[in-house]
Parts: sequence; C-alpha cells; structure tokens
Amino acid sequence: MNYETTGLRPGEPWNLVVRSNPQTIAGGNIGASGALLGSALIPAGLEPGWHTITLSGTRLNGGIVSTTIWFEVSATGELIKAQASEPQSSEGGLATLSNTGSTLGTSLFAASGLLCVAGIALATMRRRNKV
Repeated sequence: MNYETTGLRPGEPWNLVVRSNPQTIAGGNIGASGALLGSALIPAGLEPGWHTITLSGTRLNGGIVSTTIWFEVSATGELIKAQASEPQSSEGGLATLSNTGSTLGTSLFAASGLLCVAGIALATMRRRNKV
C-alpha cells in the first residue's frame, strides 16, 4: 500500500494501523517538510472481508489527523477493492468489519468522525508473503 500526505507537524509521531487485528504497519516522526510518502505491506493472514487501515498524526495547527481507508480481502488473501467511504453489504446495510463483528457505522473509525488529510491514497496494495 502506498501512502502520501502533506500538512503534518514536523517532529510529531505518526502511524499507519490495520484495525481488524490492530497492527502498526508503518510509523515514525514527521520530517521537516511535514509530508509523508512511502509504502507499507498489508499483513498476511487477514480474514476474508472488509478491513480498515488508518493514518494518524498531528496537523500543522496541532489538530489530530485520523484518515481511514476500507479494503476488502478475498478468501484467497487477494485485495478485491479499496475505497475511502464505508462499504455497503449486499443486503443494502453497512458491511461488517472482519474480526470484530461491528458494522462500520458503529466502528470507532467510522467516516463521519474523521478528519481527512488531502492526498492520502491507496495506489497499490501488496500482500506480505507467508513464511
């Protein structure tokens, strides 16, 4: 998964977390430019279904940044799709997050409570090879 964003406070910590079985897949301190650009691997062994990944940090003005992307994994571990909005189930309601049983609408990181960072994108996602 590639990530990119600007407008963060230099020297402050940031992290990128897969929420379904909480795992930090990238993190550190923001550099002098206030920008992030990098790539991280999605963990192997995620259950089939929807998962979220959240980028957290501090804005230049001191506000908290928490941006979430939803992604769906197939039974064979392949990425099916990724999107910036809450997915809908085939029945028309909100989809259920894997490993939690919670609907995305009641999830701590539901879209209505997010402060978005311009520029975050999922250009590509790769799976870590199992050992």
